[in-house]
Amino acid sequence: MDGLVVIGGNGSIIGAEELNALGFPTIGIPATISNDVSHTDYTIGFDTAVNNVVKMMDRILDLSSFHERTYVFEVMGRNAANIARRAGKCVGASFIVTSADNYDVEMFERIRQGLQRRDPHTIVVLAEGNMQANEMDRLFKEKTGFDHTWIMVMEQIQRGGSPTAYDRIMSSRMGELSVRLLLENQKGGMIGWKNGQLIHSPFKSLQKVNLCLV
Repeated sequence: MDGLVVIGGNGSIIGAEELNALGFPTIGIPATISNDVSHTDYTIGFDTAVNNVVKMMDRILDLSSFHERTYVFEVMGRNAANIARRAGKCVGASFIVTSADNYDVEMFERIRQGLQRRDPHTIVVLAEGNMQANEMDRLFKEKTGFDHTWIMVMEQIQRGGSPTAYDRIMSSRMGELSVRLLLENQKGGMIGWKNGQLIHSPFKSLQKVNLCLV
């Protein structure tokens, strides 16, 4: 083996850096649905995960548009909450909760008023790792007096399925650049996507963790 391309999230990139420090030519490619790797605006898999979530949300909402319920969708993404933000915007969520203390203090009152008006539904998208959907359900019942919540925990379904066209193109471009760098003996760094172009950042310049919010 003349070189290695490591594809993965923060842990994988750290492993690639350690291999490179031992003298083995290594290049890292960021790939995680959480989109939370430093020195890149995009990680492979994020677009596919968001599309998976949006498709499932659309199906559920199409079937239940007039049930006058509050739908709480718990999505993955670790502490970055990028899937929640992007998917929530796509489905027109009423509220996107990214942490246990960031939700609007008036959120429950606004939901209660909507139920009294017999609104078709209210959509709450909740990022995992900060507050679980069951906790949101408990608060909803406690603060509104209604028992009209449907909890949808997306779990691993976000990871599966065929990759989107955007992810296929990005992975191909990152892969091509990583091989070219190894052939040119430019080892020891991670491929990234910054300001609309591919970059190569040396491992020593990378932060261990960076929450790239989109």
